[in-house]
Amino acid sequence: MVAATDEIFLRSVRTSFADVGKRLAAAVGRLGPADVNWRAAAGSNSVANLVHHICGNAHQRIVSNIGGAQDTRNREAEFAAPTEASAEQLVRLVEDTFRQVDAVLATLPADRLLEAGPRGYGSSHLETLHFCLGHVREHLGQVILIAKQRLGSRWEGFSA
Repeated sequence: MVAATDEIFLRSVRTSFADVGKRLAAAVGRLGPADVNWRAAAGSNSVANLVHHICGNAHQRIVSNIGGAQDTRNREAEFAAPTEASAEQLVRLVEDTFRQVDAVLATLPADRLLEAGPRGYGSSHLETLHFCLGHVREHLGQVILIAKQRLGSRWEGFSA
């Protein structure tokens, strides 16, 4: 029964990450350059910063720590100001990152879920996936809020 539960968990996490990537790409793709680089106030994050942070976190925790790819993350650069990103560049980054995440999850054996990650986070792969999914959803909410504010009546919601 445990193996079946593990498989269900992996399918669910895979579906959830795909959904986050799809919603993130859709929200960002609706924005213009002024919108993706807009900050509510000094010290606030733009959509561009949030996308770089979401992708950096997902790549580091899943593609690198679980999947074994090289960790090239520069967390400080994710929040650097000013940004001059285009929505198209950001959408490509999201699609590429979430494609890599899915590739790792598609080949992750269920019996590795309780294995500890190599970077000393002190958690299992299962906990890393759970934490990372929550983290990216949290920031997806911020991106959607900014997109709604910037687009106003032009915002089109997501169908569930």
